Amino acid sequence: MTEETHYERRFEILYRYCKLRRVDLALAVYDTFVEICPDVLDVTIADTDRARELLDVVTGISPRDAIHAAVMGNHAIDTIATFDQAFDRIPGIRRLKLE
Repeated sequence: MTEETHYERRFEILYRYCKLRRVDLALAVYDTFVEICPDVLDVTIADTDRARELLDVVTGISPRDAIHAAVMGNHAIDTIATFDQAFDRIPGIRRLKLE
């Protein structure tokens, strides 16, 4: 399996831990994430168009979730590791449940 992400996931790691005033954890988690998931995917117009379609047909997902799912779909990625249960509603996405 190839692990890929888009830039926003890396940003979220830094943002969340820095917001908690834990820059030390931000750096450590970021570095670990980069090791696990070295490839970053750009968000394209095709991704935002697909996200719009998802928002129209899938209830209860946020625009951010729709973008993540759209990037995944446009790159034939069907699995995501997340706590976010909204991904369970998105057809074609398999969520690895984190605990």
